[in-house]
Amino acid sequence: MGCSSTHINTNIDTQSLVKNGKGKSIAIQGFHLLQKKDFKHAKEKLEVADKLGHVDAPRALGLMYINGDGVKQDYSMALYYFKKAYKRGNYVAAYDIGAMYKNGEHFNKNIKIAKKYYLIAAKKDYGLAQFELAKIYAYQRNKSEFIYWAKKAEKHAYHFR
Repeated sequence: MGCSSTHINTNIDTQSLVKNGKGKSIAIQGFHLLQKKDFKHAKEKLEVADKLGHVDAPRALGLMYINGDGVKQDYSMALYYFKKAYKRGNYVAAYDIGAMYKNGEHFNKNIKIAKKYYLIAAKKDYGLAQFELAKIYAYQRNKSEFIYWAKKAEKHAYHFR
């Protein structure tokens, strides 16, 4: 399920987890449980890691809520956790927030807010956010911004053809 018109990247970079000190071992356990699809125990571990301030745990919880993995699908909770992750410095969560607002499937569609969050992730060189920004600018007929972001997205193998 989840947001259908824009891809939500559900990949978790366990390498970045190792660099994050707070709750890292608990978060890593939660991520391994997620990979095994043991959602009940993964949620328990991730909630503890989140309470310890781990930067990636709230994004993982947000993904569980947006996809309905082991929890009742709840877009408000997904957004809550994505915002929490973003405030802790997870720029991919900024992309996720942008995707939710761009889609407008479960909230009022708001391209201005979507662009704001895509721009945050795009400036961190996140290719998928750059691609989505380019699409928005193409739709808005802003040729110079479209070209700028499309070229950046192409470096990450996102092409307009």
